[in-house]
Amino acid sequence: MQEKKPRRGIQSVEIAFRILSVMQTSQQAMALKDIAPLAGLTTSAANNYLVSLVRIGLAAADEKPGHYRLEITGKDENDHPVWSSTCTGLSVLRFDVGYECDICDAAHPEGCK
Repeated sequence: MQEKKPRRGIQSVEIAFRILSVMQTSQQAMALKDIAPLAGLTTSAANNYLVSLVRIGLAAADEKPGHYRLEITGKDENDHPVWSSTCTGLSVLRFDVGYECDICDAAHPEGCK
């Protein structure tokens, strides 16, 4: 039987998810200089991705310069994070295409269905 080659994907999407996964490990804003190495990026590259993530509403710049956080707007009746309307699309993406990620797991600790 012939071994299957890995399917080609969009590297920048995967990198963005790495950054979001790093950020979801912290309950508070993280410094860019801490996010970058944990995501396997240079500070400059992480900054470029974070600019885009802030623009589309998945991340937010903190009041403290150089710090970023996930854009979570509160908690629901079960104490689960409530994402901004843009972030809600992330959970929908998981349900529609079956992509598993730490972000989804953080939003739905009981597991995405």
